[in-house]
Amino acid sequence: MWTNDTSQPTSTTTPTMACSRCSAQAGTLLQRASQQPVRIFSANARLARLPTVASAPRTIRTQARKESTQAGPAKTDISASKLAGALPTRKLDGTGLVGSYAIYGGTHQIYKKCSQPVTYSISEVDRHNGTVETLEDGEEVGKSEGTWHSLLGLPPTFSTWSQVTMLRMYVLVARARCLEAEAYNNWYHQLLNHFFFDCERMMDINHGLTAKSQRQRFLKDLFLQWRGLLASYDEGIAKGDAVLASAVWRNLYKGKEDVDFRTVAAVVSWMRATLWDLERVKDEDLVLGENLFRKSLESQFHVVDTQINATKD
Repeated sequence: MWTNDTSQPTSTTTPTMACSRCSAQAGTLLQRASQQPVRIFSANARLARLPTVASAPRTIRTQARKESTQAGPAKTDISASKLAGALPTRKLDGTGLVGSYAIYGGTHQIYKKCSQPVTYSISEVDRHNGTVETLEDGEEVGKSEGTWHSLLGLPPTFSTWSQVTMLRMYVLVARARCLEAEAYNNWYHQLLNHFFFDCERMMDINHGLTAKSQRQRFLKDLFLQWRGLLASYDEGIAKGDAVLASAVWRNLYKGKEDVDFRTVAAVVSWMRATLWDLERVKDEDLVLGENLFRKSLESQFHVVDTQINATKD
């Protein structure tokens, strides 16, 4: 994918990103900090901070002992269970340290599920020996470690990896728009940050782009692709499968003519089926990254073949 092209991107609007080391440190700090507020939600911890007779002035302690002797054992309606029920519950809207860490950890798990089917690698030995395979346009080809490459007939390249990952992210973003505004914004930006951090890592490790300025230039182009992808898939979801298939064909297959459109139909079917399933996923499960991708791409080929055979009959 990487060439000596020095042209500048048409826009400089990019998400705010830091280096991978900063991302890892931020995650560690959030995890440590979130361990403190968790104790606040314990009834015993809250009871431990309530004022006691022992902490009162001496004159008050003396008066309290006298009243205690005259009135007998004190009665109270405040139990630990009642107090625990009255305490605020944890909210996963991104507010506070607990909510922020929940969204940070949840979106990290979600991102890994989005990219897993198209992971790939390029060995240091091949790069050192100059034996890395390339396509006609000069894009480097790695070793496939996912299942979607063979199913869709796509090479294990950075372009395939990024486009499929963004497609899988899109269906989750479409569902997350149903969240409250603040929760959606926090969730969306965390997910996007995980993606771009990993993009930069892949550029460095798999493709040897050690110059940060060069990586940033490619990241700007990729962000523009993400914005265009959102618009094209939104249009396809709204206008119908033909428009959605056209968007999938342009993004995944770069508009090539020698494409098995059965695979394009399978991707469209998978997107529709996944969006249908996500409508029934609880907001909490979405934020935490649970029960998201229930349909496999393999199963959608059977759906497509059934429709094709029904049309022939």
